[in-house]
Formats: sequence, C-alpha cells, structure tokens
Amino acid sequence: MIQMIESYLLNYLNTSALEDRAYMEDPDETHQRFYTVEKTGSDHEDGIETATFAIRSVSRRPGGSLEQAAMMNLMLKAELKALAAQPEIANVDINSDYNDTDTQTKSYAYQCVVDVAYYPDLVDKENSNG
Repeated sequence: MIQMIESYLLNYLNTSALEDRAYMEDPDETHQRFYTVEKTGSDHEDGIETATFAIRSVSRRPGGSLEQAAMMNLMLKAELKALAAQPEIANVDINSDYNDTDTQTKSYAYQCVVDVAYYPDLVDKENSNG
C-alpha cells in the first residue's frame, strides 16, 4: 500500500509529544487548539523526495490567544527537528515561521514552513506497517 508523506507526517505529529491534534484541514468549530498540515510543493532528486509543508498552529477564540499559538508553534518546531532522526527522513529544514492570525475571525495562528526530505520507499514501507 502506497502512502503519502502527508500521512506519514500527520501520524508522526499525532503520536509525538504535542498536546494538540494535527489535521489535514480545519476541524469543526468545537476544536479550540489544533494544527493543520498542508503540502505546498515537492521535488525529486537522486532518489530523495522533498516536500514543503505549511503547518499552522491555531488557537481559536473564546479562550484562544496569540501567545498560545506562538507556544504551540515553538513545540511544533521542536518536534519537526526531532523528525530528522527518523530513518525514513533525510533532512528537515525549517524555512520560516510567522504570525498568521485571521483578523476577521480572531483565530490566532502561527504558520511554520518546512521542507522535509525523505526516502519514498522507506516512508511507504513505514506507512504500510503502521
């Protein structure tokens, strides 16, 4: 069974030390704190795939705050750095992170842009075993 790097990353984040769940799209409005994972690009060279992800750390109102979103982002970056130690992963490069708050809805967020270089055969194997 072939799985995508998106599924691999989502599973990794949801089994990591992060306190909040990660999703491929915004969950319903009952979720106050969460991460969203979106693949924004990819490349292939010499048997290694690279995927670029935009990962949002979201803290919604009521009760949400920009400080919470920033703290979630810091924890996310630590988990992404740890991802590089996985045998399926060749490299993790955090490009940038920034405030991505939706001012209309007051949905506080930070966005982290990261490149994940991986061995596709190993990612496929790991996903089919998990």
